[in-house]
Amino acid sequence: MIGRTLSEIFRVVVATAIAALFVQTWLLKAFVVPSDSMEPTLLPGDLLLVNRFIHRSPGGLAMQRQIQRGDVILFRLPGDAEKILVKRCVGVGGDTIELRDKDLLVNGEPMLNFQAVFRDPNTYPSSRFVEQRLRDRDNFGPLTVPEGALFVLGDNRDLSYDSRFWGTVPLDSVLGSARLIYWSRDGDSQSVRWKRIGQSVR
Repeated sequence: MIGRTLSEIFRVVVATAIAALFVQTWLLKAFVVPSDSMEPTLLPGDLLLVNRFIHRSPGGLAMQRQIQRGDVILFRLPGDAEKILVKRCVGVGGDTIELRDKDLLVNGEPMLNFQAVFRDPNTYPSSRFVEQRLRDRDNFGPLTVPEGALFVLGDNRDLSYDSRFWGTVPLDSVLGSARLIYWSRDGDSQSVRWKRIGQSVR
């Protein structure tokens, strides 16, 4: 009787471990936001649930849908696969991206900046007398996003290290779509805020 009970417990534990591994590998992944580049949407230290199934890389499971402008995605940094970032997609393959005095244009149309915030009151012109990093931050492009790639920006637009500086994100570098904040630290307080992350705008 005891042996049968232990055997049943063992099977349950193994089944649970396999299910957890399957979920972690294919469906959901927990991720800690590493920086302030997505404030105020995401705060440093926020714990996210990332849907790994909705956007599968080529050769993986079929995608539920294509990545769209406005999606908050998790991806490996091009040129440094060990580094994982989270940003908002603002352009997909074939889109032409431009920033004019911090205003985002996609295919020549103003895009209301999604949920962007601007913390630096200065706007730097596209001039050879201005540091390249500041020029690209506020006046960028136009650049046409290659097919099979994405253009991403941080919501904390003035303080984000993103596609303006290192280029587009190949689709096969995308790990998933950030769907839910399930724990957040705001200042010295710690709170659970089950907050769905806003996705596509257009």
